[in-house]
Amino acid sequence: MNQHTNVHQRPAAEPIQPHRQFSPSRMHVIIIVIVVLLLGFAISWLYFKGQQRIMTDRYQAVHLENGQVFFGKLQNTNGKFLTLRDAYYTPLQEVKSDGKSETPAQLSLIKVGEEVYGPERSVSIALSTVQYWENLRADSKVIDAIKK
Repeated sequence: MNQHTNVHQRPAAEPIQPHRQFSPSRMHVIIIVIVVLLLGFAISWLYFKGQQRIMTDRYQAVHLENGQVFFGKLQNTNGKFLTLRDAYYTPLQEVKSDGKSETPAQLSLIKVGEEVYGPERSVSIALSTVQYWENLRADSKVIDAIKK
């Protein structure tokens, strides 16, 4: 028995494979996949482009169908409820018999959580009651009233 092995023996070279050509049917599949991906990207971009984004460093105003407005840090816009943290709201204005409402002389905000019944500082609002919401500018009079 020969116990001596050749340490310096090189492994057999692998034969060079010729470059594989894509068959026409495989090329069609690749093109279809690329087109579908591009269409999906374009459709999602157009869908989300029209949606307003929550500016997390700012307060938002949420306008309800009954005329009431809530202010706070909007946490989400998905689902059946919007959640506002650090929330405030405007008192409902009384409507006179002639159909006109009184306009307050100055902005009045009520801080959620300071009511007699002692709720937490956040509020959930049914999305079905919301007309629209918007981000507030840093120089907004509402922001000034909140800071006071």
